[in-house]
Amino acid sequence: FSFPSPVMKVAFLDRDGTLVKSVLRNGQLEAPLSLAEFEIVKDAPSAVTSFKKLGYLCIVISNQPDISLGRINQAEIELMNQKLLALLALDDIYICPHSHLENCECQKPKIGLFLKAIKEWEIDPKISFMIGDLDTDIQAAKNVGWRSILITGEGDSGLTESDFYVTSLTEAVQVVAQND
Repeated sequence: FSFPSPVMKVAFLDRDGTLVKSVLRNGQLEAPLSLAEFEIVKDAPSAVTSFKKLGYLCIVISNQPDISLGRINQAEIELMNQKLLALLALDDIYICPHSHLENCECQKPKIGLFLKAIKEWEIDPKISFMIGDLDTDIQAAKNVGWRSILITGEGDSGLTESDFYVTSLTEAVQVVAQND
């Protein structure tokens, strides 16, 4: 594939475990399944504001397989997206509603949603970052060819090698600022 004439740099952000707190359910960290469970990570508002001050668009790319699996409906996801947009200075949100069984092109680590964002926003992948808490986030960044920042914690397995490792969004901002 070829990229358009790039003009924008982006901090791509995963949603669950990065901007939004994961929910402990049946001994595992999972995505919230209702607006009542939906809670923004404490440093997310200041981190997004800092990315914007550095000249980055802030775009969320999130796998939401619970839609396809019937655990949550699209309307509830839209309410969550509206809350994210109201509380954070995000530029856009892209959601993959499919389960891994559907083998779609938009679920990370595949790059369908990233290609859509690159086209719609005229993004330069060489000066963009992907920030997330899972190997799929880091692998997606590698598949597109941009830098990755892994927020280490309970979600990552460490199987995919990231360009940078941090323990919070605040630290991710520092990494982006130092490598801009």
